[in-house]
Amino acid sequence: MKNVSLFKAEYLPPRVRYEKLFENLPPLPDLPKTTGRPPFSRDAVLRTLIYKNLRGLHSLTDLVFELENNPVMAEVLGFFPGQSTPSKERFSQFLRTQPHGDLQAVPLLCAVSFRKA
Repeated sequence: MKNVSLFKAEYLPPRVRYEKLFENLPPLPDLPKTTGRPPFSRDAVLRTLIYKNLRGLHSLTDLVFELENNPVMAEVLGFFPGQSTPSKERFSQFLRTQPHGDLQAVPLLCAVSFRKA
């Protein structure tokens, strides 16, 4: 039986489209707890970096600006309303320390399904 969509994705609000896209991402394994700065959710950071690429933002600075000025999208990505979002240094650290295999395991179909949805 063929699934028929009741709504075309282009008519859905961005919040709903991104929620649908990110609900299928597998969770990243947790890192052991350490001392230092309070951690941000690694899953939220990954979703945010995917969002950066989908939106065509050129730098991590642009991404941080977007999160600070769009609290609804920050919440969709996994950050708590009213709390600070990660700095560009935290995103950069995630990219440096995250095993490349984990990032390559993110299905490339996310971007394709997002555009079709």
